[in-house]
Amino acid sequence: MLQEKIDLKKIALFHTGEWHCFDPFSAFSIEYKGRVWMTVEHAYQAARFVDVSIVEKIYNATSPYKAKEIARKEKLNIQVIVS
Repeated sequence: MLQEKIDLKKIALFHTGEWHCFDPFSAFSIEYKGRVWMTVEHAYQAARFVDVSIVEKIYNATSPYKAKEIARKEKLNIQVIVS
């Protein structure tokens, strides 16, 4: 089995330092469509759905990770918006 050496300094999964505010999982609320969302991740995941019950589950999620988890579980209900 071939293993490559991975340089972790080159992998940027999340913004850190002074740029952490741009990470969708950072603890900053955002106003989107007249509501204040706990994080950008909450708003992003909810924006993918039109089913109000799913949107509310995501809105009430206790963390951005939970919001993403709910969206993953409901992925068959995602509405594709064509403009």
